[in-house]
Amino acid sequence: MQKLSGSAISYLHRNERMRAGKNLKLTKKLMLGIGIILVMTFGSISLFFYYYVKHLYLKETYRQTELLFSYINATVEYVKDELRPKMFHVLPKDEFIQEAMSTTFVTRGITRRFVKRFPEYNYRRVAVDPRNSQNAANDLEKKFLEEFSRNPKDHQEWKGLIKRDEKRYFVHQKAVVMEAQCLICHGDPSVAPRSLIKIYGKDHGFYRKIGDVAGVESVAIPVDETVYQITQIAFSIFLLGLSGMAAPFLVLNYFTYMVLV
Repeated sequence: MQKLSGSAISYLHRNERMRAGKNLKLTKKLMLGIGIILVMTFGSISLFFYYYVKHLYLKETYRQTELLFSYINATVEYVKDELRPKMFHVLPKDEFIQEAMSTTFVTRGITRRFVKRFPEYNYRRVAVDPRNSQNAANDLEKKFLEEFSRNPKDHQEWKGLIKRDEKRYFVHQKAVVMEAQCLICHGDPSVAPRSLIKIYGKDHGFYRKIGDVAGVESVAIPVDETVYQITQIAFSIFLLGLSGMAAPFLVLNYFTYMVLV
């Protein structure tokens, strides 16, 4: 058998090292690609978890606001359909007792007691040209009043996230629409109960028409704390997923390097 010269052996060793180097570079690229895929995979899982759980939370928050609205509306309907007609029947003609006959007054009284027990809820019932200055709409509520007034038959509700005072709130708003019964106290002041005029005067809250959007009622619930917790859990899932795959990934990378080198 013919012996190889020293230069030939050196050449073969050099080629072998070059092949090993190329294989090592390919392996590093492969490992880098796998690492990127893992990061993207667990990142996608974490994002999906975040948006899905956030969606469920906001859906549940909407249900809570709807429950409160249902209770408030049931109270308003009772005042309009049962209590107020009875009071008009038993009281003198021009007598008006706001504690029993004003749906706004009754609603504010009930929700004020409710909010004392559940301070995270924020209920407001505001109006255009209100009799009580406490019921005046702020700038944001005025925008919704204008929006509801453009199409009162089809657009009477809005829900979504609003940032206020550096905090985020889930806000559920509904239009307050004038009905025939409302005109007794909000129509022509000349036919309104005299005791009502004595309390509020004739300058505000009159000359409404059936179908007018006279105000907005809203329920706002702060969401920052819960959304922050959801974000933390999603980030933890991302870190745990990467940590769980880091050990086998590093072991595989080590043995591949040892075999090639």
